[in-house]
Amino acid sequence: FHRQTAPWVEDEKVFRTSNGVTPPQMIDGDNDPNLVVYASSPDRGLDTLLTIWPEVVAAKPEARLRVYYGFNAWFDARYAKDQKTMQWKNDMLKLMEEDPTIDYRGSIGQEQLSKEIAECGIWAYPTGFGEISCITAMRMQCNGAVPVCTRYAALHETVGHGIRMGEYLDNTIDI
Repeated sequence: FHRQTAPWVEDEKVFRTSNGVTPPQMIDGDNDPNLVVYASSPDRGLDTLLTIWPEVVAAKPEARLRVYYGFNAWFDARYAKDQKTMQWKNDMLKLMEEDPTIDYRGSIGQEQLSKEIAECGIWAYPTGFGEISCITAMRMQCNGAVPVCTRYAALHETVGHGIRMGEYLDNTIDI
């Protein structure tokens, strides 16, 4: 995907590679099928997930969502002067706070994050962000969470199993 964004660069000058997961990030856990995780920047699809979350809970009342990464100092610094985005942030935090099926955990250390990812059965990532090598997708799959995500950008290359929605056709489930 990333290569396609710079077609003017000669092929001889391109080296294709990706991120990777280190062994300490790979943990064998329970992978509870009722526990869903979102662990990316909130501006990459959290609002979409929170919009459809009531439908998920209506269909599966035992479903629970954990949200990591979240609204950290970087987010606040980047959008400090953008009233619309800061209001959006407050709206997202309020939605999560008011829903007892959602546990907003924010930013935590990498070691703890790996342990908690290994507890989750589903990784939800309804994004339109132009991922080029999604390390979160790699970590989720290594730790046993089943991806439910879009096929946008390089996710169709990085996500090897699960449910992928969108334009790229392959042997996974289409929605």
